[in-house]
Amino acid sequence: MVRPFPCIEEPLNDLKLLSGEVLRLFKSLIDHDDNMSAELARMADRKRSDPSRLADFMASSLQLSGPDRHDCLQRMDAAARDLLGLIEGTLEIGRLEADRALVRREWIDVAPYWQELGAACGRLPRSAGVELRWPVVDPSLRVETDPRKITVIVRTLVGNALKFTAAGSVRVDLAVAGGDLLLRVADSGIGIGAEDQAVIFEMFRQADGSDARKYGGSGLGLYIVRRFAEQLGGGVAVESATGQGATFTVRLPIAATPACAQAVCGQAA
Repeated sequence: MVRPFPCIEEPLNDLKLLSGEVLRLFKSLIDHDDNMSAELARMADRKRSDPSRLADFMASSLQLSGPDRHDCLQRMDAAARDLLGLIEGTLEIGRLEADRALVRREWIDVAPYWQELGAACGRLPRSAGVELRWPVVDPSLRVETDPRKITVIVRTLVGNALKFTAAGSVRVDLAVAGGDLLLRVADSGIGIGAEDQAVIFEMFRQADGSDARKYGGSGLGLYIVRRFAEQLGGGVAVESATGQGATFTVRLPIAATPACAQAVCGQAA
């Protein structure tokens, strides 16, 4: 008997194996740090079933057609992305806690790097009609920083903004001023209440339990953004109110070419 959709089954099996490795990493982190044990244990219990959910969605999709099948495949895609985010986040946390997340600064030409990053962010899932406004960067701009950490910071903030924005836009701005690189991601989404803004940069903390269940996520992304920004000598802040969108600003000290040392070098239209 020929199995249906082997192209789906093979990566699903790989995902099951990888999720097992993540759960083992959870266990090692729990043993290493008692302060994280309760949250890690709860997260492991919630995520243990994700590969099974994917298998169930795949099996269901084979029995469906039309809109029902499309809905099932969308659910499978969301579950896979959620689990992938957990895997990537857990690996980053493991490196951070083991002091292996080293800063590797290098001089980069910002324009081609930024264009490639914009294309990657443009492929992130979003609601129909939500516009991602990406800045055009001065082609002469060169900065010294850690491009991998910048990529993680920007993708995390843009991905969150798109996830929590059902209509309107997500705007990204980039500027160099006074020896600092300023990254700003603003959205027209659900916003963040004042009581939640104090905790969202902590590990495993999300703005609201009901939102976490509706929108998914691991509660690791903003913690990693904060830690990476601090590693690069800067920080991250949020301005928001419930129902009024959110603006995240990352300020990082950098070395830059003189021509852009005091100029706004990239701003979305």
